[in-house]
Amino acid sequence: MPADTNPIGKGYALWLTPEEPMFSHLAGRISRLSQEYSTPDFDPHVTLLSGITAPEEEALAKSASLAGRLKPFRIELGDIGYLDEYFRCLFICVVPTDPISKARQSASEAFDIRDKSP
Repeated sequence: MPADTNPIGKGYALWLTPEEPMFSHLAGRISRLSQEYSTPDFDPHVTLLSGITAPEEEALAKSASLAGRLKPFRIELGDIGYLDEYFRCLFICVVPTDPISKARQSASEAFDIRDKSP
């Protein structure tokens, strides 16, 4: 199977972002590494759900409703991984805790996306 080299994502994604000061700390590290290795810079995040193909207004409304139901929780990072995919060439795995699993399940149900692996 050929490598996923398409830099354009498909649909929308829901991101969880860390609070300050962790956001700035991680953003600085990502920025330095992206400059050193000539790669795109991006904000630190955990992708809760991707591949959302709903129209923009519907996606925004469902996202706002979901955000209103989710409470902040701690995310534990695990192993470093890599794939032959543009958006996941290097990443840190999230330890599957109950809060992240429930948030993922709520997002999957809100957008009727059930066949994707976590």
